[in-house]
Amino acid sequence: MFSAADVFIIASFFEGWSIAATEALMAGVPLIHSECGSAFELVGTKGERGIVVPNPYGDPIDLVWERIYPYLDRKEQSNTQALAQAITRMISEHDVWRGRRNEIRDYALQAFDAQHMVRTYSQILREARGGYARKTSLS
Repeated sequence: MFSAADVFIIASFFEGWSIAATEALMAGVPLIHSECGSAFELVGTKGERGIVVPNPYGDPIDLVWERIYPYLDRKEQSNTQALAQAITRMISEHDVWRGRRNEIRDYALQAFDAQHMVRTYSQILREARGGYARKTSLS
């Protein structure tokens, strides 16, 4: 499915972690991802695997249902121009992104491998537990 795509666009208001965007990376497809959960982890902090555009609402930390509801019916979202610019950039840099597909795929297969994720989460939990134990003198 993703192999025919040149870019995967996820323009969400909120997203915990996009499985579809992760799968796109595993196929070597770069992303255009709105600023919400998993954007920088997937795209990279320097845009190594795509482009992050502003959240259609604004600050994603400020999102609550009561505030977001009126935005859902808008014909044009506040990030439309940034999204159009990102799409235009992907088109103009088509050959560059096409040439990075294997690099993107290899990164995703390693970084989001189940065993790698388990090791990473285990390490984070051990570190958090260690910090907690030091703060509470429970070690």
